[in-house]
Amino acid sequence: MDAKELYYSLLKRLGLEAEDTRGNRLRQHPRFSFDTPERMVLVQVEDFSCSLKDVSVGGLSFRSTYNFNIGRDLELNIDGKFSVKAHVVRVAVEEREEAGGEKIYVHGCKFAREGEGYRCTVLVLNHLVRLMRA
Repeated sequence: MDAKELYYSLLKRLGLEAEDTRGNRLRQHPRFSFDTPERMVLVQVEDFSCSLKDVSVGGLSFRSTYNFNIGRDLELNIDGKFSVKAHVVRVAVEEREEAGGEKIYVHGCKFAREGEGYRCTVLVLNHLVRLMRA
């Protein structure tokens, strides 16, 4: 079974095959959010520890205190389990009151290789399933 088949099989087991987690049916692929502490997934980018915001077959987004510029190619280590190459396509700034007004950069990335999104999403969703069982 290839990564694409695993992806659809996993969505079916989770009861998510037809539903976008944000209710946005205009997206080509559902986006799965990791914005809660019990769903925390760490992303290591160069020397920076970041947190995964969401993932879809098309790409992912993560939060960081460092701003990686649009157009930059990155290698992301996801929760110490696997690496994926991605290209920064969008950056937004959030200010966190609980962090003393510190700026947090939300980076939207597109996977560098076609088909990489299925593998990455399957691995991250499997991680989420393990967290839910614990």
